[in-house]
Amino acid sequence: MKRKYFLSVFIISFCFAGCHQKNGSNENTDQIIELAELFCRAEALKNERFVLADQIRFLEDSTLIDTSNVELKSQMENLRTSANQIILKTKLLADSVLALQNHIYHGLEPEAKKRLDQEFLLQINKLCFLKKNSFQPDSLH
Repeated sequence: MKRKYFLSVFIISFCFAGCHQKNGSNENTDQIIELAELFCRAEALKNERFVLADQIRFLEDSTLIDTSNVELKSQMENLRTSANQIILKTKLLADSVLALQNHIYHGLEPEAKKRLDQEFLLQINKLCFLKKNSFQPDSLH
């Protein structure tokens, strides 16, 4: 009788543990997708920064040539305002990425981290169309 009771408790516990683990896995997958979406936004902001930097350099060169052109100076001021806005967005996004990453990876075993890293790379490939080796999540742990 005790043996059957122990076996029943063991099987039920095993089922609950398996269900709990799957729910945790789904939660981690959802968080990894969210992290990948944040990363994709960060990549888009990085590209905006590069375009903006090129525009600023071009205008700076043009302004050096024609120092009396008020329109160029006005355009430069607008670009610098845009640059400041992008810098703020980038900082807020970086803070969000770091906080979510710390939440997801906190206290995980190395094997679980590797599994999540693989899932992260899969998600950014789906969402951002990036090459697989362009980002290494281990560098952020």
